[in-house]
Amino acid sequence: MIQPRLSLACCALFLLVAPALAETKRDPLTNAEIDQLRDTAQEPDLRLKLYVTFARARLAALDQARTDPKTTDRAMATHDGIQDFLDVYDELNENVDTYVDRKADLRKILKIVIDADTEFQAKLRALRDDASAKKEEMQQYEFLLTNALETLDSSAQDHRQLLTARKKPPNARKQKKSIDFFAPFAALLGVLRGLRIFLVLIYPQRAPQPASDFSGTIPRTPPGYVRPRTKS
Repeated sequence: MIQPRLSLACCALFLLVAPALAETKRDPLTNAEIDQLRDTAQEPDLRLKLYVTFARARLAALDQARTDPKTTDRAMATHDGIQDFLDVYDELNENVDTYVDRKADLRKILKIVIDADTEFQAKLRALRDDASAKKEEMQQYEFLLTNALETLDSSAQDHRQLLTARKKPPNARKQKKSIDFFAPFAALLGVLRGLRIFLVLIYPQRAPQPASDFSGTIPRTPPGYVRPRTKS
């Protein structure tokens, strides 16, 4: 009887906790932002630019919350602001990966994303180096801030590598394919040349013999012989 009672207790506890967990999980985007993204699935430049705008707005809200005298718990406001930014930035990276898989042309928008990476890094580093923040206050968001900076650093590097890969000339891939197509023939030609050299070394060609003057085959005229004259 103990095991069924424990099972019922666990189920009851789960039913009580599940709604609370669902309420604490917030959507990183507002309804207005979702409406702006609704028809941009096929437009990577516009969609990613919107995500950059949303992430920038999260950091602006974070700065405002920290400087607002009405903020009662600045440490918690800072923690929530960093989390909001990180949630939006993660969605930005997920969309970049999606468009890379689709082989979309991201050369133009990646420059904007990389500039935004540098901007976001500078703001979060300034927050980390804020001398006015108390130690007890920083302890509440220090781990999350470190995680956000590491995410930014790795993502910025990935974005630069993607842009470098996309900067290759359009015919570079075709040229590479043509080189790959002729590579087996070039290898075969090299083998044939090596085989020819090998055969020459084993079976050297004989030097050409001088042409015969046929001196031993044509009878010579005996001494004193006079060729008879023919009658005309």
